[in-house]
Amino acid sequence: FFSPPSVPMPICGPTDSMVDNKVILAPMVRVGTLAFRQLAINYGAQVVYTEEIIDRKLLKTERRVDTAKGLVEYVLTEQRGKLLKETVVFSTLLHRPTNREGVPVILQLGTGDPDHAL
Repeated sequence: FFSPPSVPMPICGPTDSMVDNKVILAPMVRVGTLAFRQLAINYGAQVVYTEEIIDRKLLKTERRVDTAKGLVEYVLTEQRGKLLKETVVFSTLLHRPTNREGVPVILQLGTGDPDHAL
C-alpha cells in the first residue's frame, strides 16, 4: 500500500497556460513519431510530445532538410559490416500547415549521465 507524501509535491514542467484545459497527446514510449503526432493533431490534440530522444544519439545525427517532403530529419548513419545504415532518429515538419499553427511540439530529451544533462 502506498501512502501519499505528507508535504505537497512541487509541480515541474510546462507553464500552466500551456496545458490548462488542453487536449494533450501524453508522452509515450516509441509512439511520439511524426505520423502519430499528426494524427493526434488531426483528432484535436492541442499539445503533442515527441518520442524520447537520447541526447548522445541526437548529437551523432546529421540534420537534413527535405523540401520535397516538407520535412526536417535528424539522421544517424552507422557502419554495419560493409554497409552503411541510415536511421531517422527524429523528424518534424519543415512548415506547419495553417490549420495546425500554434500546436506546441514538446521534445523529450533523455540522458544516461546527469553531468552530461547539465
